[in-house]
Amino acid sequence: MKAKDEKWVVPILAVFFVIMVALTNMPPSHSWYDSQSDEKLMLLKVEKLAEWIIQGRNEHTPVLLQSDDAQRLDNIPGLVVIKDDAPLEESLKHLPEYKKWIIITDDGNLSKKSVDTLTSNWKRRVFLLEGGKKAWMEKITASQIDGLVLDDEEKTALGHVRPFFHKTDSKEIRNSAEQERYTAEPIIQPQMLKEEDIDEEEGC
Repeated sequence: MKAKDEKWVVPILAVFFVIMVALTNMPPSHSWYDSQSDEKLMLLKVEKLAEWIIQGRNEHTPVLLQSDDAQRLDNIPGLVVIKDDAPLEESLKHLPEYKKWIIITDDGNLSKKSVDTLTSNWKRRVFLLEGGKKAWMEKITASQIDGLVLDDEEKTALGHVRPFFHKTDSKEIRNSAEQERYTAEPIIQPQMLKEEDIDEEEGC
């Protein structure tokens, strides 16, 4: 190799090294969320939420981000409704951060802005209900699910949870849309205790 050519070896190797470092540090492709912090927003299937309700678990707070006043989800205990016209960050301040948040939207989708707001605090454990209110109404609330396209795993899971939400005593009732449907008890806020004057006992 000539001395003239040797002086280009080091610069070429340096450029090659920089390119390799850049390629190996490129962020991996994400799903519908597009930043590493957004990965704190996990998906939750409606069957799993139904299972948690049946088990009486209270370590989560279901939150409905409602775009209209059409249909309320009255079979989800402890449901908190946040209207679209309310500032999301301000509304979230009233939610307990020691609990998991189950975010429910109309169709299971969230805007990038809402995702950023929900995951802005690392202490929060946030779940997004897969399929949203639509999936819950179709799979859990609906009296019949015969028309839905479900895989074997979903059919089995729904077969375990749906009887709790649809009380049936006979085959005739089971095939009727008039069957008794589970509705959650209303949230009862604890009463404020009044301070009472306590008479101090006089010492002997």
